[in-house]
Amino acid sequence: MNARKTKTGRRGLRRASSAGGLVRLVLALVGVAAVVAAVYQLAGPGRDRAAAPAPTAIPTATPEPTPALPTVDLNSWEMRLVDIDHPLGENFAPPELTLIADNERVDSRIAPAIEQLLDDAHSAGFTTYFCSGYRDYATQYSIYWRHIDQYTGQGMTEEEAHAKTLLAVQYPGCSEHQSGLSADILESRDQNMVPEIGGSGLMLWLEQHCADYGFVIRYPEGKTDITSIEYEPWHLRYVGQEAARYMMDNDLCLEEFLALYQDGAGADGQQTVAARFGLDPGIETSAQTVLVVDRDSGEALYEKNAAQRLYPASTTKLMTALCAAEACGDLDDTVVTVRQEALAWLPDDTNSLAGLKAGEELTMRQLLYCMMLASGNDAALVAADYVDGSVEAFAQRMNQRAAELGCTGTCFVNPHGLAGEEQYSTAWDLVRIMEAYMAVPELAEIAGTEKYTFSTNMRQDVSLTNSDLLLSPDSELYEPSVVAGKTGTVALGSCFVSAQEKDGLRTVCVVAGVPPKDQFGYFISPNPALAEGRKFITWANGAFVPVTLYEQGDEIPVMVGDTKQYVEPEGGASITLALPAALAEQVTRDIALDPGLHMPLAPGTAVGTATWSCGGTPIREQVPLVLTEETSSMPMWIWAALWAVLAVLVVISLFIHRARKQRLRRRRRWEAIQPAPARTPARAPSRRAPVPTRDDDEPEDWEW
Repeated sequence: MNARKTKTGRRGLRRASSAGGLVRLVLALVGVAAVVAAVYQLAGPGRDRAAAPAPTAIPTATPEPTPALPTVDLNSWEMRLVDIDHPLGENFAPPELTLIADNERVDSRIAPAIEQLLDDAHSAGFTTYFCSGYRDYATQYSIYWRHIDQYTGQGMTEEEAHAKTLLAVQYPGCSEHQSGLSADILESRDQNMVPEIGGSGLMLWLEQHCADYGFVIRYPEGKTDITSIEYEPWHLRYVGQEAARYMMDNDLCLEEFLALYQDGAGADGQQTVAARFGLDPGIETSAQTVLVVDRDSGEALYEKNAAQRLYPASTTKLMTALCAAEACGDLDDTVVTVRQEALAWLPDDTNSLAGLKAGEELTMRQLLYCMMLASGNDAALVAADYVDGSVEAFAQRMNQRAAELGCTGTCFVNPHGLAGEEQYSTAWDLVRIMEAYMAVPELAEIAGTEKYTFSTNMRQDVSLTNSDLLLSPDSELYEPSVVAGKTGTVALGSCFVSAQEKDGLRTVCVVAGVPPKDQFGYFISPNPALAEGRKFITWANGAFVPVTLYEQGDEIPVMVGDTKQYVEPEGGASITLALPAALAEQVTRDIALDPGLHMPLAPGTAVGTATWSCGGTPIREQVPLVLTEETSSMPMWIWAALWAVLAVLVVISLFIHRARKQRLRRRRRWEAIQPAPARTPARAPSRRAPVPTRDDDEPEDWEW
């Protein structure tokens, strides 16, 4: 029995030893996995890729660089385009004139440049005759009709005479000379002003050097179909040195140069959505300026002369109402008493009034309704008087607020808009002002109201009707998508600014420079800009739909190395664009990750860019992508391998445990059927270690 116990004990030791070896094996494998993870942490694949040599590039020819467009302010005085489509008007004159050579005058701002040009021409050995500088409207009128009389005297019809004259002389009010920025320079008083004198003598020198002084050849050779004026090598126009060099180096006339910034261009010279996708609204319009902007993206859907100066008329009241509301706070608690002094500031020719009376008391809300619905010039002056005490101080407030909104081509001199050329803006600036106005819910509600009734201490049940007929269901001009608008009319043109919402598409539309009078000289009613604006509003509503490229909070899955991570556009804001309705389902996204990324990476780390396209046309390019959470130090395949190894070890351990239990059951069954062993006399213990022997009756499979 003792021998059996001894053998059983030895077998137990052997089994224990075997199990301990298995445990050690498991621990060793786990240790190896840990070492692999540590090594990857210290010298991960990001470093391996960074250290890898770059592939050798195949040499290619270097293309000639395209000259960058100069940075110019299209609303600056030297960039003003003057022609029959962009007249100066009868009363325009430069702010200051300077007398220079040959008793001619020019705008004082270009006098130093023209004098230096003449001096250098003399130094180069040429004689000069400054034959024409500034010409007022009356002088241009006389020159124009003298040509007409000359040609009709030669037997031409009056229509033929006008066509012939316009090739050489601009119509009165449309001449570059009236701007004071042009100069006609010949070699002598007797030299004929004909195209043939170009390309030699002083004319050649002027062509080669005029840009050094900020001048260009205003009517260059081969551009008659653009400028409508035949080649005049003697006619210089000041545009500034940077623009002049670009135009002369690239053989551009002023119209072509401005078109680089304006044709199909939105803010900052970017192409409009319509131009990008080749969409033509096919709309005939009398408006000189048109701009339709997607409010969500800020992109121009369509534009026409959007950066050129326009005259805002009563759309000025958008800024007036905004400044008054911001200065007063609560519109209902602010009570305004109409002062006679404020009413005395009304221009004599004003005819747009809300009927306010001296001593009348209104809340600021009621006053704003009078201003926006009835377009009351008296209401605008009363608001200015209440806020700042004078027209000048309030105009200064308006200009400061415009600058804060990013308006670079706007100047206000009064709060009502009844002014001449000294009060001006641009379509883009009016969009910025309209956006700020609509951001105040109370103001948006006022401009979107069709009718309003109120009472004061002096009048009862005063009824006002919005001049924006696109808001009126009873009008033929009714447009359901319009949520707010403001009209304006002065002799220089009618205009209209409105905000629209339809099926998620939110736009602002500006039209300006619409002829305000009929053929008999009477102002057209209703405002003709309303019909012109409605054309572009309905077109935009049908041509475009809003498409969300990225929704705030969404995560974009990417593979950083071999690891799946999540990214979002930098800033995390939603990206929604107005796209052509026919292509809205053809939006694709391409992601480019930066090479050589080192992991782990912290949240917010830039890892690449995304580019969205619509119908193959890029619509958002190189949008930075950042991580939304910290990256793992190892790629997923290593983690998967480690988990697989651990799973195998667990399976092996379970198998060994099961095998041991089976052996133990067989052992017990065998012992249960064996006879009890005979007792033997005890012997003295031997000094020698017993030699182990195997019991022949014991099954061999008991051995480990």
